[in-house]
Amino acid sequence: MDAKVELKREIESQRKDISSLKKKLDEQAHSKLGLYEKNREYYLNLHSLIERITAINKEHKEHSERFKKIASEKSMLYIELDLCKATLKEINNSISSLMEKHQFKMSSDSLQKRIEEIEYKIQTEVMSFEREKELNKIIKRMRIEIPKYAELDSLIKKRKDAFESIDNFKSKIAKLKDEIGDTKHILRALNKDRTAISSEIEKIRDDKDKIRESLKQTKVDIRTTKTILKDKIMSLTPVSARLDNMISSEKNSKRAYEERITKRKQEEVKEKIRRGEKLTTEDLIAYQGID
Repeated sequence: MDAKVELKREIESQRKDISSLKKKLDEQAHSKLGLYEKNREYYLNLHSLIERITAINKEHKEHSERFKKIASEKSMLYIELDLCKATLKEINNSISSLMEKHQFKMSSDSLQKRIEEIEYKIQTEVMSFEREKELNKIIKRMRIEIPKYAELDSLIKKRKDAFESIDNFKSKIAKLKDEIGDTKHILRALNKDRTAISSEIEKIRDDKDKIRESLKQTKVDIRTTKTILKDKIMSLTPVSARLDNMISSEKNSKRAYEERITKRKQEEVKEKIRRGEKLTTEDLIAYQGID
């Protein structure tokens, strides 16, 4: 009896261990599934970030090329501006030399205006003949001077064109400077985004490596648990078999004992019948089992 109780306790203990191992195995399997899902989530996030940084790199390259092109255009404009300033300086020097040579007191336009004023004065004012004659001489001298102003007028026109070219170059340079400023701002923003995304990518890669190690360890733990569970189940089989044999043996012994009792009772009933004694209910029950 003690042996059977001991076997039952051992079987119950092993069944508890098996139940605990199965629960542990389920938890490990659930943990592995969670790690796979987390790993996939990291993969999708990583893929999305790589796409974003690829797009940023492409945009950064486009703006960098644009920046180089604008900077090159600005440099060329500065060269042309310097040439234009040099030309203007030469024109101013030529104008100064020409005015010093001919002792010009005014421009050709001013001279022509002065002639027109004198002519108007002759036509509208009352004056003596001598005075009118004197004014006509002045006009004649002025008209003689007008051809001398042709070279000066040409230089003045060139100087005006040079000033306009300089203003045009300055305007273009200012516009390019604004574009360069805007492009630098865009490039700085793209660099900032690229740095932030790169840091995020590195973090996800580190986390992904940790997940990979956790998955590796979880798989090892699952294999270990399965091995222990298999050993437990295998070790339970012979113990269960021993208990089954013990129970079967007890049943057989009990059945043999009951059969002996029943057979003895039946012999007693037969003896009562031979002696003609009155049978009890118990005797009648026993008698029914007599072949």
